[in-house]
Amino acid sequence: MLDIEEDRFKKLVEIIDQDQVRDNLFEFIIQAKVKDRPPISSESYEYGLKLFGSIRKAITEADKNNSQKLVKKFACGEWYMNHRSSGWYNSHNIIHNIYFGYWSFETAAVVKIMSLDDSSFRYCKYYPGDLVHRDR
Repeated sequence: MLDIEEDRFKKLVEIIDQDQVRDNLFEFIIQAKVKDRPPISSESYEYGLKLFGSIRKAITEADKNNSQKLVKKFACGEWYMNHRSSGWYNSHNIIHNIYFGYWSFETAAVVKIMSLDDSSFRYCKYYPGDLVHRDR
């Protein structure tokens, strides 16, 4: 997941920068690979504050156990419900074949970057733990 080819990751970062997206969660993930990236001074929009609430707290939490609890809360409870206004929400109930799965990839990225113990939420419905454990 974070081991994608350097040029592909760079392209993603370029798109984020081109669109002037300033988001602490995105930056946390980007800075795990781009060590010399300067920190952002402010965020460009507030949608992520509620949508990614607990996981955003987890990346700033000093205590790893608290981070794990916050990530579990996000992955197992908040992630899907917080996306109620997304076009794909409940797509598994639509008769047309548009369902592509529900995966909280940002959760897997945070777990991998922070080396968190995911044993308490490894089998949460929306957590793609196989991506984290692929290399372990």
